Amino acid sequence: ESIRQWCTRFGPEYSRNLKKQRGHLGTAGILMKFITIRGEKVYLWRAVDQDGDTIDLLVQKRRNKQVEKRFFHQLLKGQCASPI
Repeated sequence: ESIRQWCTRFGPEYSRNLKKQRGHLGTAGILMKFITIRGEKVYLWRAVDQDGDTIDLLVQKRRNKQVEKRFFHQLLKGQCASPI
């Protein structure tokens, strides 16, 4: 009961402070390459941040727009941003 009261009282302020500290999303990019893995040609999708660090990968044998959209929507959902 005391934990619930604490959350009710301090939760909104704590949440606002976390959002302020997190800052805004920087620029990011999506890189697509056609590569060979174990003799098979595959599509390699990489999501990179503004520093060039890889955020996530997707490897596909064939291009599938639905899978690609779901992958990037999940990625943006994890970053607390809405897809454009």
